[in-house]
Amino acid sequence: MYATVLSSDSRNSIEGELREHVAGLFSLALTHFAFAERLRAADWRQQVSRYYYACYNASKALRFFSEGHFSAEVADHKKIGELPDDFNDKDKFKLNLENMRTDRNTSDYDHIAVAADLLATPPEIATTTRDFLTAVRDYCLARGLTLGEV
Repeated sequence: MYATVLSSDSRNSIEGELREHVAGLFSLALTHFAFAERLRAADWRQQVSRYYYACYNASKALRFFSEGHFSAEVADHKKIGELPDDFNDKDKFKLNLENMRTDRNTSDYDHIAVAADLLATPPEIATTTRDFLTAVRDYCLARGLTLGEV
């Protein structure tokens, strides 16, 4: 994209910065995932929230890696399901991630909600999260970027 106007050293510097930030976002995703995994089933609200933030940060990392786009704006949460066209099981993950966002909002903001009100059960959300993190890691690895283990 910028190969014609930047020197090789400049391109390498930008690529290095991008990769560093992608790895940092993915590491944050793994931190949220590990925290959710330690919670008890009775803490379903916190579990759902942390699983969501694991997926959200992995989605941000993926979008930054594949498109070079980064945003810290609240509206970025609506983009959780915007995955690269060549991402494995893109449509399945898009639906699951968007449902997870709805479940996170229910968990965080609906004071009368119970776990049965969620679109997916907390164990299903845990599985989706593990699968998505693994898919993001594999996608990046296939393109030369090694990320942390899920």
